[in-house]
Amino acid sequence: MTAIVLSLIATKQKTIQTRWFVASMFSLLLIEILNIISYRAFFSFDGKSFLFFIAFFVPINIFLTSRSVRTRIRELEHEVFLRREELRNFQTDKTASDLSTKKKSTILGINVEVTLARLNKLLDEDKIYLEEELRISDLAAVLGLSVHQVSELLNQVLNISFPDLLKKYRIEEAKRIILNDPSTNILDLAFSVGFQSKSSFYDSFKKHTGLTPQEFRKSILPDSSEEGST
Repeated sequence: MTAIVLSLIATKQKTIQTRWFVASMFSLLLIEILNIISYRAFFSFDGKSFLFFIAFFVPINIFLTSRSVRTRIRELEHEVFLRREELRNFQTDKTASDLSTKKKSTILGINVEVTLARLNKLLDEDKIYLEEELRISDLAAVLGLSVHQVSELLNQVLNISFPDLLKKYRIEEAKRIILNDPSTNILDLAFSVGFQSKSSFYDSFKKHTGLTPQEFRKSILPDSSEEGST
């Protein structure tokens, strides 16, 4: 029962949430059903029809499944990289502070109020979060600070990590776009606000709003159709 097992795993882990992937799972299930129905035919002169389904659907599903997994892996690797980079910065700061009898903050020498104003301008006006490859080192370079200073500023002053900050602003931008144009294509929307995959966009949208993008659209336009939603 390969199809059933794969479907349960995909649902539990929420790895891929695309229609064609779900369709591929159903096609695998169809093969299992055909395997049962065509059992007797397999041993007769009509067994070629069953072999045709095997030869046609199995390679397609292997291709679609591997493509989905590769996309999700790239997205996870990028987020893990951001997390590790930020963790490494904190570990470096901690090591340096342990060598000193008095812990020193990396942001003591900067004007926090002015820096936050510049950061807000970059986010609210320049919308730098739309760049999907944006890293904390890029933000630090624009602000004229070190990566350690930006990391401490975000975590200690704003109480938010760099990846979460990006997701917050990207979801808010997505909500604004949906409000202005409810018929916008969800996949195009995900990429336009900086996400690298539809599944990551769905997960983040659900986490920040409690709704999927389609549910959010319905909440503002109860009578709207779902055309153009995929």
